[in-house]
Amino acid sequence: MPVEHDMAGLYLAVGNANHMAPWGGVDLLLSTNPIAVAVPATDGPIVLDMATSVAAYGKVKTAAQRGESMPEGWMVDHQGKPLTDPKRAAEACSSRSAATRATGSR
Repeated sequence: MPVEHDMAGLYLAVGNANHMAPWGGVDLLLSTNPIAVAVPATDGPIVLDMATSVAAYGKVKTAAQRGESMPEGWMVDHQGKPLTDPKRAAEACSSRSAATRATGSR
C-alpha cells in the first residue's frame, strides 16, 4: 500500500451495473462506485473506505446468500417503498448515502 511508504493512496472504481436511482427517481441509472483513500499521519494512517450507497452491494449479496433480511433503508422498490428481502434486489434501488443532496448539486 502507498501509505506504508508515506504516500497517499486513492482508489476509485466504476461499477458495471446500475443499482441506484438519481435523487427523486426510481430508474436504475447510477452504480454504487466504491471510494478508498489512505493518507499517512503522525499517529497512524487516516483511511476512508466507502460506497456511494447506504450499504455496499456486496453486503446485499451476502445477506441473500445467508438467507438474512436487510435493514430497512438499504434499498427501496420501484415505488420508493422500503425493501428488506435481498433476493428481490434486482427489482429494487440501493439507497444513496447522501440522500438529502441532489445528484450533481454543489
